[in-house]
Amino acid sequence: MAKPTCQLSQILYVIKEPNKMISIECNSAPILAASLSRCFSNVSRVSSLIETYKNSQNEDILRLSIVYLHSTLEDCMRNLIFHYLDSNHSIENINSIPLIGHTNTKRAEKFFLGELIKFKDKSITSLISESIEEFVNRETFNNSNDIARWLDKCKVDKTKVINLLPQINDIISRRHNVVHNSDFSVNRSILSQENKVKHDVENDVVTSIDLKTIEAWISVVSQFFMEIIPSFIPKGGEITMKNI
Repeated sequence: MAKPTCQLSQILYVIKEPNKMISIECNSAPILAASLSRCFSNVSRVSSLIETYKNSQNEDILRLSIVYLHSTLEDCMRNLIFHYLDSNHSIENINSIPLIGHTNTKRAEKFFLGELIKFKDKSITSLISESIEEFVNRETFNNSNDIARWLDKCKVDKTKVINLLPQINDIISRRHNVVHNSDFSVNRSILSQENKVKHDVENDVVTSIDLKTIEAWISVVSQFFMEIIPSFIPKGGEITMKNI
């Protein structure tokens, strides 16, 4: 397994700088490096929202931070999965991928040979890559079990991140409540004509939120990716960070 030459402490230090665009290089996997650059640059953008919150004390900015942190988690997971599948065209891996245009069921299914005519000008490699990309773009992670399942498929040792998964599950759950319930309590029996749109934390209408939790979650997501990244780096490769 390859090892990154930059340390977690370096990553955590840099992403705390608002809107810091982080450039990661990998001599043997440039697409992977670009994906990681985007991941940690996005985390830095969350840090920028934190700074905005400190100036305004508007708690909805913290809720927005959760949404953005979750999208960073999903985006980077998709990038890593795509990198793994597109770099490992094994029969087992490819048999689980639907042909491009057939991803509605998210399962690989039989198709008529005639459907390949529209792809006749593409190479087999391109057709496989495009099918993988479409499949991965539709993949979602509703809980930490979904993430753990993909780590297993990508042959990633979960030992170092198993203790982070409960906190990642908390992030996913909280993002769901923010996006689908406006972060209100799901106990709808407490609603009344008087308080149905009132942000009343004392009556548990809106779920409380605090800066310390968000900052901890930023560290959790960053540590999670730093721990699993080495499993995706080609043998003999290394990653470095520029301008640190």
